[in-house]
Amino acid sequence: SGVAIATSLADNTVLETLHLRDNGLREESGRALVDMLRKHTVLTTVSLELNSIDFRFLRQVAQTLERNARIREKAKPEGYRRRIGELESCQREVLVLEEALRRNDVRKMEAEIRQEAVLRELSGTREEEGARTKAMEERLEALRSERSEVDG
Repeated sequence: SGVAIATSLADNTVLETLHLRDNGLREESGRALVDMLRKHTVLTTVSLELNSIDFRFLRQVAQTLERNARIREKAKPEGYRRRIGELESCQREVLVLEEALRRNDVRKMEAEIRQEAVLRELSGTREEEGARTKAMEERLEALRSERSEVDG
């Protein structure tokens, strides 16, 4: 019934258009729709053709829909201001994130430079260690040769 529809729509904040053409709605549905439209300011279009709703309720529905349209028009600039504020907030957030990315890129480059220096140092240390090992092996071989001459 129209009363149930009107009751269920009272808290809806999204619906803008409602088509109830030829649904056998009666006077109590018209009264419920008027009450619902007073609370539901987003709804701006309702089609009620071919129903049995009294003309005074239909006139009240039309007046309330006109009021809703005016409320919606007045709210547009506020909605735009709110959206602009949201976008400006997002823009500030993007700037903060871009700055963080730049700082991270600098840190990454510095870390890569340090890593490269440490790797060069490690390579040099390995070469030195290899040279020392080779010298020690040669010395050990020389000592073994000397010992075998003495023992021999």
